Amino acid sequence: MPATGKQPKFDSSKADAFGEKLLTALNQGSFCLMASIGHRTGLFDAMRRLAPSTSEEIAHQAGLNERYVREWLGAMAAAHYVEYDAKAETYLFTPEYAAALADEGGVVVEGRLRQLGTPAELVARPQDAFVASFTGANLLRGRALRGISNS
Repeated sequence: MPATGKQPKFDSSKADAFGEKLLTALNQGSFCLMASIGHRTGLFDAMRRLAPSTSEEIAHQAGLNERYVREWLGAMAAAHYVEYDAKAETYLFTPEYAAALADEGGVVVEGRLRQLGTPAELVARPQDAFVASFTGANLLRGRALRGISNS
């Protein structure tokens, strides 16, 4: 059965708003793809250990081809997920971004970051007794001797 009624009039402001919404969704989807690449290739983990670095230095740290790393960095800088210094031609993955994007976590106490690192780093090298108790790490240093008794 054919639809009855009048076709709604084209609203250019609605069309513009939808276009903006669609563009935002596409940009966010592109970032998700770039973030996946950053995780899968180890770029996020490599960058979190570096001071501001060139694309060559980052590629070397990650063991990847500089050309592809440079393209990835350009996309991440355009999305403002990596900071770019045009004068020095360096990129920085800030600790705040690393906390959310790298394979690491942090121990936060009363709203303050106590220690940041991968789970293995937090357990292997807790910076204080609280972090050790939180991660279950052992702060006692030493070695067990065989055949020693208390009697």
